[in-house]
Amino acid sequence: MRPNLRRAVSALSLVAVLFLSVQTPLLNIDFEATTPPSLSSSSDPGVSDVPTWRVGDKWVYAGTFDPTLLVTNTGVQATVGEIYGDTTMEVLEIKERAVDNMSVLAYTLKSSANFDKSGVSLEGFGGNVYITYTQTEYL
Repeated sequence: MRPNLRRAVSALSLVAVLFLSVQTPLLNIDFEATTPPSLSSSSDPGVSDVPTWRVGDKWVYAGTFDPTLLVTNTGVQATVGEIYGDTTMEVLEIKERAVDNMSVLAYTLKSSANFDKSGVSLEGFGGNVYITYTQTEYL
């Protein structure tokens, strides 16, 4: 082989070895850490991401309410901005309900929120806004 070709081949070989040595951690499989697939006796391919809530479970979301579009569509001159507050969700009951002639387990959830904002202007009158929101959902 010619000296230039020999150098090129050895340089490419070195690059290939370096590239493969960097990639080997990506190719390693830890067979001890892998768990065998669990066998299930159920043949129902139903929904697998069903919530597991209990009656009395509660959680709180920090929320934002922006009534700008709502007020603008009424033709009223107003300055409101974003209104902040917390929304509390609570599981009230779990019972069977009929849906499409099938009996399904359903959660009854109650959402309630309180929003307040000071410095609101409506048709030239200033003041505070207090919003109370309640909703019942069946999931």
